Amino acid sequence: MAMFESTKFIPVTLKDLSPVADEVMEHFRKQGFEVIGLRTATGGWEISLTKGGVFKSLLGLRTALKIHIEPSESVTVVKTKVGLFGTQALPTTIAFLAFWPVLIPQVWGLVRQSKLDQEAIDCVEASLRAHGGATE
Repeated sequence: MAMFESTKFIPVTLKDLSPVADEVMEHFRKQGFEVIGLRTATGGWEISLTKGGVFKSLLGLRTALKIHIEPSESVTVVKTKVGLFGTQALPTTIAFLAFWPVLIPQVWGLVRQSKLDQEAIDCVEASLRAHGGATE
């Protein structure tokens, strides 16, 4: 579940987004983030970032910044969202339902304050351009 997101349409396309995903994941690993990346069925990538403090664990929830990189014919779509990551069944769901009005805005505030969402989008865009994708 994600409540806050940023989206950018980058006029660059690549047949394989794996090198871009690898660079983005490495960029954030060097900053101490725990990073998990999964290829999507559409040939895109979903990357989850989590780090200590509020991001690490709050009421049994792990919150994360999720980066979605999706190809299309003329652009690459990059979305960043604050979401749940590695949740633990029923207790987590109950805690989330009870505390989401406080939890998500606090996490989103931290993400926005650190400009992490924009850093992720900028990192994807720089990598796309470096890999010589076609531009419109």
